Amino acid sequence: MKILKGSEGWWVFGSETIALLPTTAVNEQGIIADHVMLDLENGGFFQSSDGDDATYYLTVLTSTSCNCGCNYCFQNTGAASHGVQNPPRLKSLRLDVDTTAKILRFTQQQMRFASKTGLHILLFGGEPLLNPEGCLDLLKRARPLGLVGAIMVSNGYLLGDELANELAHYGLKRVKVTFDGARRAHDTIRTTRSGRPTYEQILTNLQRCTDKTVIDWDIRINISKQNIDSIDELTTDLIERLDGRRCAVDFAPVYDIGNGYSVGLDLQDESFSNSDLISLLTSCSVKLLEHGFTLAPPPSSKGCVYCAEARGLNGAVVNADGKLYSCWETAGRVGWDVGDVDTGYLPDELLRNRWVSCGFDQTNFSSEDLEELFDRVAVNVLEWQLAAGRL
Repeated sequence: MKILKGSEGWWVFGSETIALLPTTAVNEQGIIADHVMLDLENGGFFQSSDGDDATYYLTVLTSTSCNCGCNYCFQNTGAASHGVQNPPRLKSLRLDVDTTAKILRFTQQQMRFASKTGLHILLFGGEPLLNPEGCLDLLKRARPLGLVGAIMVSNGYLLGDELANELAHYGLKRVKVTFDGARRAHDTIRTTRSGRPTYEQILTNLQRCTDKTVIDWDIRINISKQNIDSIDELTTDLIERLDGRRCAVDFAPVYDIGNGYSVGLDLQDESFSNSDLISLLTSCSVKLLEHGFTLAPPPSSKGCVYCAEARGLNGAVVNADGKLYSCWETAGRVGWDVGDVDTGYLPDELLRNRWVSCGFDQTNFSSEDLEELFDRVAVNVLEWQLAAGRL
């Protein structure tokens, strides 16, 4: 549960809904009065239609290779050579049928132990579509485990509508695609490893797949020093080219992970103010809402279903070779594995120093700083919606 203070009261985020509580319902420490909390609980405010408590969340890297050469990627093992966008990466692996079988046996054991009846899969990479057969095989064979749906994190460059339809048939519901600003900025930052631009191909693929499939889209808009001036232009492109009713958008900063990429967003940078960034993100968010897009909820420092609790009670992150990791940011990194699907998780004394959460190695701002900034954007947008009669 997340609670944010606004000018008219307190905004409370439930599992799928948002409520505005009067100032008297919450104290200054952000604690909801007992009788108000009881009313919310009895009204089903915190219940999810997806049955989250009964769902096991499995992330699988179907390929650790990537056709793009983004210099900020947390899977890089070093900086790219000058003038080249092919930074060295973690070991190249590809999910095969034998490893898929082992992953699903492990998953079934974990689900039984945690009394989970549904399975949700995140297809991850590298670029998962460098191994489309692995993606399809995993989804097909996961159905007997109670597959309730799947999403994919992809750069979108290889996603044709025929493949998208086949993946959707076997349970893929959403694809998360990232843009690094509008065309000029994006095609400087997010190119293929041979240096080809990707903006137009990705946007065209999303258009075609929206027309010819039932897949919906999560669009991540990266924010860095390189592209901050083009975020408004990108917002306009998305509005003009995509059906907003099929798209959810979130804004995400790019940070420095120590591999030579030094132009990520820095909340302490004096070249722009946090108030200017908040104004920019508020303005872009309002424009997207006006054209039917939805917005992702503000981030929470409480962690995710994968890494928030050790030993994967609610989910697991598995590399293409069957090794287990605490979160996708460490998947494939040497020395960060926390077990494997054959033998399970490592003993506690070995696990202790390897179990980390998302964003553990970001260096230019803390998760609390980031959360506060996006919380202010969320309140601004909610209050615009309230004033416009949209809530």
